[in-house]
Amino acid sequence: MTRDVLPLLIALTATVPACADDAANLDADGPADTAEAVAEDGGGDADAVDVGDAGEACDTCHGAAGQPAPPPDLAGGTDRTARGVGAHAAHLAASDRHATVRCSHCHPVPDRIDAPGHIDEARPADVVFSGLAAAAGVTTVWDGTACTVYCHGGAMRFSPHRSPAWTGADGTTCTSCHDLPPGASHPAATDCGRCHLQVADAAGAIVFAALHIDSIIAAPHGAHLVHLGGADGDDLPCNTCHPDGAYHGPLRDGGTLEDTTVCDPCHAPGTYDAAAWRGYVPP
Repeated sequence: MTRDVLPLLIALTATVPACADDAANLDADGPADTAEAVAEDGGGDADAVDVGDAGEACDTCHGAAGQPAPPPDLAGGTDRTARGVGAHAAHLAASDRHATVRCSHCHPVPDRIDAPGHIDEARPADVVFSGLAAAAGVTTVWDGTACTVYCHGGAMRFSPHRSPAWTGADGTTCTSCHDLPPGASHPAATDCGRCHLQVADAAGAIVFAALHIDSIIAAPHGAHLVHLGGADGDDLPCNTCHPDGAYHGPLRDGGTLEDTTVCDPCHAPGTYDAAAWRGYVPP
């Protein structure tokens, strides 16, 4: 049964006042987060619109209990297999696996009920990727059933890109976004925390969700990869070059890349190139 939107339409016969703080609340990704809308990095409605005196909140037509995203959708549907419902809840719920996803990463978020393109166009809602979804220069795609975005491995160098079905339930594991281990020239390891120590632990479990799928690769720079078993290089223990327990820290001899001697056992003295290390790009 279609949800009753008559009160909303009546409200729009008169001029709808702008959001209370629309000028201050708008940024490149739509309305900014507010303390009333969502706890910091807590998921949920990060793009809530204050409709002021209009008398109609977003969840009058879609969503419920202060959450603007379905379920239910405009037709009252609550099943994930309905396109209007899909994976909205999975994206906006607080997660222990990924950074906060905002409505504005996938949709233009209106600053007022009668904003052009909001209720004056036929369904379905416009899908326009921005922010996290379009990070790292990813060419985003929405074909009506699945998408290609940064969040699902669209910028992965070492693994095939994924396009989970919007109405399916296949976007909730590590391999929903990348192979495990990722493959190609990535080290063949599943102890993710060895390199991504701020994000995962030695067993591969995510330990800081806000740093996972956040458009920043938290891993050692330069030629570390080829020294850790990637790109057909030797899989060396971290303490080959770093003091025990001080991974990602100083070199064993306290030197810099320009004057260290820790490379000499494997590389002939004088042949080591610090600039090449810093600029290394894996195949």
